[in-house]
Amino acid sequence: MFPVNRFPMSPTTERSVNMSIEKSSRIWARDLENAPDLYLCFRKKFHLGRMTAPAKAQIAAETDFALYVNGSRVPVTQFPDFEWEKTFSELDLSPHLHEGENTIAVLVWRLGMGNATHRLCPGGLLFALSAGGSVIRSDGSWKVRKSAGYRSGNCRFSSIPVGYRFEFDAKVREDWTAADYDDSGWEYAAELPRPAADGSWNRMKRRPLPPLQEIPPGEVSVIWQGEVLLPVGNAPAGSSGEPFLRYILPENAFSGWKKGWNGVSDENSGSPYPLPLSPGGKSIRLNPPQQGIDGISVILDLGRETTGFPEIEVECEGEQDAVTLEIHHGEHLDDGRVRSKILCADFSDTIHCGHGRFRFCHTLRRIGARYLQLFFTGKITQCIRLIYAGVRETLPILPEVSSFAAPDTLYEEFRESAIRTLRNCMHDHYEDCPWREQSLYAYDSRNQMLYGYYLWGNYDFAEASLDLLGENYFADTGYLALCAPSQDKITIPVYTFTWISAVYEFVLHSGRIGYIGKQLPRINAILDGALKRKAPGYDELYSPGKAEDFWAPDAPDGTIWNFYEWTGDLSGSNIFPQALYQIYLSEALICGSRLNHYTGNEKQAERYRTAAHALQKAIDRIFWLEEYGCYGQFTPEAAPRQKPYEHVQTAMLQADMIPETRKQQVLQNILRNKTRTCTYSSMMYFIRGLMNTDEQGRRFIVSRIRDVFLPMLKSGFDNLWELPEPRALYGYSLCHGWSAVPAYFTNSIVLGVTPLSPGFKTFRVSPFAGNLASASGSVPTPYGSIHVKWQIAENGKMHVDVDAPRETEPRIELFPEYNRG
Repeated sequence: MFPVNRFPMSPTTERSVNMSIEKSSRIWARDLENAPDLYLCFRKKFHLGRMTAPAKAQIAAETDFALYVNGSRVPVTQFPDFEWEKTFSELDLSPHLHEGENTIAVLVWRLGMGNATHRLCPGGLLFALSAGGSVIRSDGSWKVRKSAGYRSGNCRFSSIPVGYRFEFDAKVREDWTAADYDDSGWEYAAELPRPAADGSWNRMKRRPLPPLQEIPPGEVSVIWQGEVLLPVGNAPAGSSGEPFLRYILPENAFSGWKKGWNGVSDENSGSPYPLPLSPGGKSIRLNPPQQGIDGISVILDLGRETTGFPEIEVECEGEQDAVTLEIHHGEHLDDGRVRSKILCADFSDTIHCGHGRFRFCHTLRRIGARYLQLFFTGKITQCIRLIYAGVRETLPILPEVSSFAAPDTLYEEFRESAIRTLRNCMHDHYEDCPWREQSLYAYDSRNQMLYGYYLWGNYDFAEASLDLLGENYFADTGYLALCAPSQDKITIPVYTFTWISAVYEFVLHSGRIGYIGKQLPRINAILDGALKRKAPGYDELYSPGKAEDFWAPDAPDGTIWNFYEWTGDLSGSNIFPQALYQIYLSEALICGSRLNHYTGNEKQAERYRTAAHALQKAIDRIFWLEEYGCYGQFTPEAAPRQKPYEHVQTAMLQADMIPETRKQQVLQNILRNKTRTCTYSSMMYFIRGLMNTDEQGRRFIVSRIRDVFLPMLKSGFDNLWELPEPRALYGYSLCHGWSAVPAYFTNSIVLGVTPLSPGFKTFRVSPFAGNLASASGSVPTPYGSIHVKWQIAENGKMHVDVDAPRETEPRIELFPEYNRG
């Protein structure tokens, strides 16, 4: 539907940076450097001679951009970054440039606020092109003006992490990106200093990952249509309360309706839905509303959770020039509507339609959705032809996915749901969810990285996210920010500790020992700071910080949020000391010790290892609840009537912190559901912890995974939920990366593959059968895939075949239950 060209990334050299973008000027519209929610259009016409070499272009902008070459959009967007070191993309534009006159056009959107996904930065566009014997750089000869179609300065929140909603006037009919467009009335761009007065735009850095792939939009289904009555005051459909919706019969809703329109001609064919709608296919003509009705609405099912750019094609028949279209997106269908308004968030955007036909794709902000709902309101006097509405999907470039097969196909179905979920939560970095936040959290992404290692070996992608997280550091508290890159002032201490664990797991799986040096100074600073913060009254335990800095609903100015997972007191109690803080710190100390060991810093490695072991002994002694036969989140003195948490028990089990004399008591409490069940975010600890018990504990994992994930499969939604009760009222996501543990379970636990040294140089193979008689599959490594195939013989013994790259060495260690007889 839209002219989109696919250009390969150009080969990278440090010399090319110095030749081009570092010498380019930061340009912008005069006096608008700090304007929020601003849409600017830039143009540059230039002449090229005969091209005998690839045409290299480099571009960077604040906050995002759409690049057009002679009228066609290049599928590239701005990579997330920090204001002091902006990223640029390098592209080969040869396929679309030609000898003679050419035009570069760039639409730039400046968010103009700091939030959970973006750092506040003054406006700017940098561009450089080397082609045909010429070098074209951004400078004062470029033309600029505010976008005539997009409304700037609107500043209507979608959600705090996502930013602002857009409002577009489709009545503005001009192709300002075309080569022959007359821009003589535009102003010349202002050249702004680099670095800026606040230190931003100081350094430039090549984006670490290639641009996202764009998948042409496919078939969607109309699943509902009806009438709209707006709230009092005729407010837009999603702005003040919710509109009243009423279903109307298809013969009254659709012009030209007749039986069999949906391919079913039987008189008793029942519901006409779903009605297919495809790009270039048959359109649907919507009748105007009856007198007294404010508008008409249509709900479309995208068929699955889809993340990308909203795309629509509509025709307002006749001379209608006062029709407003709101596009709402979401994952839930409640009360006959797409649940797009959640607490203070509003996932809707606005287009003002003019008469005639128009096509529109918003490429400056991704949306994540399963459903779209269109609200047509205003002065609708004639039919509206809906030609298409959907999403142009965006996906990262990933290696081929690993394999897995088992007689029980549920394992494969769970795994496929996990793969879809992870893909939807990966764009320029890992995202917690593609709909509501699109934020990079250390805890969520640690899970996503680990699970992804067993699918794609996605080392480059993981490294880019680790870098972003490590850069967002608070020197005063010794913690990382809650998200990255972000303007967050809040931190979750254990998220910082899991970042250290994630760095260690990255090195272990990728074999990139050299990466340690990049992050080790920060890791050591974090751990050294943590070891200095002794818990008041407990010389052997540690504190997350000063009590006056703790965040709580009644202390919103606090910056330290003592969160572990969304259940009970683990979501934010300020009773201290807390077991999970100590457990995660001990894990980070062990990981920090190993990272220092890999780099030859044995003194620091031994210091952290000694501190971790001492802390683990203290946790066992101080948090043991004799009455319950397991461990508390709080000490018995601080909370004598507390109910134990499964998260605490399983995190200690996986770290082998529980003495043998107590391990069976703890396990039985878990098996008998006498501990508060962990949620999906900590299921990795649940699986690892129970794998470290006995046959009974290991088998319990299978029943839990079925209990958790089978309802999701049966729901008809093809991704994995954030929480057991995905209530739309609170915005719980139906696609959440931290829940994709089935991918890890199948390819790491069932196949039994675990690296023992960096890069799988040595690795353990300890398959877990559960209720299976056989399984096979592969695990990626830096040297190629490991292939494992195992089978249980009639005598109960397990036979294992391993085919591994020659650079790696397997160690087969079977569980006792598979080695009998």
